[in-house]
Amino acid sequence: MKKLLFLICFISSFNAWSQNKTVETEAKYFTNWMDKIIHLSVDQKNEMIALRTNYILEKNALKKSKVATTFDRQQLDRDYWKKRDRILTRDQSILLATHLVTSREVEELNHIVALHKDQKQSFYDTYKIVNYTLMKDKKDYGRYSDKYIKTDQSAIARKKEIINDLLIAEQKETYDTYFEDLKKRKNNATFHATEEEDVEIDGYNILEPIGF
Repeated sequence: MKKLLFLICFISSFNAWSQNKTVETEAKYFTNWMDKIIHLSVDQKNEMIALRTNYILEKNALKKSKVATTFDRQQLDRDYWKKRDRILTRDQSILLATHLVTSREVEELNHIVALHKDQKQSFYDTYKIVNYTLMKDKKDYGRYSDKYIKTDQSAIARKKEIINDLLIAEQKETYDTYFEDLKKRKNNATFHATEEEDVEIDGYNILEPIGF
């Protein structure tokens, strides 16, 4: 009986240790990913690993909870993003936002028209320049400021020019058809957004890695 109890305790302890190591590994993976983009200091890396570890543990707990709501999960994400940005410098925060926004937009475009590899890189490089100014003004003036709104309008116009320059004829036709169809569905009284379209994305954080 004592041997059985010892075995149960050992297995439980091992599982807990294994889970903690997995969480720590994921947190380090995330931090290394971020370091490649914005070059973290040693202190920033340690702070980011600790923050990400706690975030993963809390997120896992919410997944297992029978009473947690969508709002709880969204609030956890928002709190985490705020704490993450406090660790970063102003310039790092702008660079990270620029990368995430640009990557998201290129992937969305690729989903619609199936970009070639060289096109992906071209879109990333050109969008990144536009988005850097956009994210800088958002950081400095706020998303509801006249300055940011004006920059956003200019960015939209510039991205349309880039799309016209970089897409080939067949891709342009597919792109235009996609948005015409989307516009018709939205104008239809019975329109229901897909789950992906219906989710309100808070900022630029969607493309942070969630696994390793």
